[in-house]
Amino acid sequence: MVDHVLAVRCKLGEGPLWDWRAALLHWVDIDLHRIHCFDPASGAHDQAELPVAVGAIGLRAAGGLIAAT
Repeated sequence: MVDHVLAVRCKLGEGPLWDWRAALLHWVDIDLHRIHCFDPASGAHDQAELPVAVGAIGLRAAGGLIAAT
């Protein structure tokens, strides 16, 4: 069974990344130059808009994300 938990319209949503340390789901919208973050525990959704396209993201050992542009 699949549940719809968040209504976000991405133009080209890619690269889901689960941050097990913070229990957050991240992904990119390549065409709209955004990095999304979803907290399934609270239902909160945040996004950062960048001046360039982001093709991929990864977790940093020291915390936070690194982005490939």
